[in-house]
Amino acid sequence: MLTKISKSSISIIQQRQFSNILKAFATVDPKNLGPQSRGYNLVKGEWKSTAVSREIIDPMNGKVMLTQPDT
Repeated sequence: MLTKISKSSISIIQQRQFSNILKAFATVDPKNLGPQSRGYNLVKGEWKSTAVSREIIDPMNGKVMLTQPDT
């Protein structure tokens, strides 16, 4: 027996799939950030840094949280 799937059911399924994809991509653990942590730019499928970078300060303790590329 076939059942009719509503548009809202499809939307929920799509949201769950996107959530799983995002979890696989966004793997930064904020508890392990520190001065050794670096951000990179994704350029044509490759992770690249820049000649100039800036330090991001943790507002909770005033220490360097990570370094990110500066454009």
